[in-house]
Amino acid sequence: MKPVWKRSLLAVAAVAVVIVVALLSLVWRGVQRSLDAERTLGAYILMSDVVVQYAETNRAWPSSWDDLETVPEDPRFTGGGWQWPRDSDAIRSRIAIRFDVSEQDLIQATPEDFDLITQREPNFPDEDIAANFLHHVRQHLEIPSAESAADE
Repeated sequence: MKPVWKRSLLAVAAVAVVIVVALLSLVWRGVQRSLDAERTLGAYILMSDVVVQYAETNRAWPSSWDDLETVPEDPRFTGGGWQWPRDSDAIRSRIAIRFDVSEQDLIQATPEDFDLITQREPNFPDEDIAANFLHHVRQHLEIPSAESAADE
């Protein structure tokens, strides 16, 4: 029979190993979630560019994913590990686009409450992207912002 101090030492070592494995598992999950959120952000930025291109070309807001898939392949539409329209199906699982957007929605939208294009979980929200997107879409569709519409 082993002395008590050896059994105690083995028990402490076993608990320490379990704690270390649990901590490494948590760190790994955090890293994986962060990388996944980065991919979602890349898809969000890409789709913001695609919608702006669609608005510029068609002078309208897209009414479906099929509309967006008419935007031709272009080197500008690659990034964050994505390529448009090749990765359309995978991007749809990460990005939601409101296709029922009215001119009034575009006038009233602000970066703070932006919901015209949204990232599904996990994600890194970014109001700067939304502000830039709204500026360009409004410019191409010749729609004022709520502030400039109120000034008129």
